[in-house]
Amino acid sequence: MDLVRKILIWAEDRDESLTAPRPDNHLAIDGYDDRVVALHVKLLQEAGFLEASFVEADGFGIVFARVRRLTWAGYEFLAAARDDTVWAQTKGVIKSKTRDVPFSVLQALLIEGVKQIVGLQ
Repeated sequence: MDLVRKILIWAEDRDESLTAPRPDNHLAIDGYDDRVVALHVKLLQEAGFLEASFVEADGFGIVFARVRRLTWAGYEFLAAARDDTVWAQTKGVIKSKTRDVPFSVLQALLIEGVKQIVGLQ
């Protein structure tokens, strides 16, 4: 989930629908292999969080991803996940209770954390 959050933050900063394509638009996340990042971008695209294109190589599958823009759903998730405190608290709750949760549960927990910060609970 940390990689997903990093990809979405990176994509928001380089959203091609808001700015012209940039020469530094190579999607690279420190500490992660490019193929792992590209596969996560594919999953995020399938889930409707961003629009991207991919370079595939015979026998290797997806080797590179280019993110074009976040979708509404991507911005919604990022609005809940951007705050470092909310992110850390949510991860702590999940780790204390279970190993993994569905993405929709993660998003719901993040939204609850934001609600607490703004005083809606």
